[in-house]
Amino acid sequence: MMGRPAEPLVSMADARETARAYVDEKSGGADLERTSEHYNTFSSALTGTVAGRYSFNYARLIRGVPCLSDGFHISVDAVTGKVCGYSKWWKTDEDLCTAETAPSVSGDDAKDAVRAYLKETWGDLPGLDVHTADLMWYDSPSFMKIRGTDPIPLVWEVCFDDDHYRSLTYPGDANAFVDAHTGEVLLCSYHPDAA
Repeated sequence: MMGRPAEPLVSMADARETARAYVDEKSGGADLERTSEHYNTFSSALTGTVAGRYSFNYARLIRGVPCLSDGFHISVDAVTGKVCGYSKWWKTDEDLCTAETAPSVSGDDAKDAVRAYLKETWGDLPGLDVHTADLMWYDSPSFMKIRGTDPIPLVWEVCFDDDHYRSLTYPGDANAFVDAHTGEVLLCSYHPDAA
């Protein structure tokens, strides 16, 4: 990292184009949706903080709905503009995604289900803020080990935080997955003892 400038020489827009061209080449025309993008600096005691890389995630779409796990991650160097990292996860059997893609439970109802689950499990959480509910196939590798060849559920991923999560050194959201047809909370990843 020695000699790198402190600021990127490549814009997010240019890095995005590079990443998209690369993933288009690697995906063979698969239906994808960009789900996130961010920029990270590099920091060390020797170099200080210097220009880092842009990261882009693309979810695989099955019948127009994104997968939780299947997709691509691409990193683009913010100085050279070249792809410097690439990974692909592509394990989901489309034939297991049989649920109707129009949810029976609304995103707002899924948020309410998570609020009720949190209250029942942990009581009142000070400053609880439920942010988003996004529809997806719940093709989590750990979930699929349990379910085997059972159909993959259509779920709402509900993201939330509270005063505790916002007070952490590295604040972030917790999430829960709600079956989009039954309203059942399948998994909630909230840890009140997170440090």
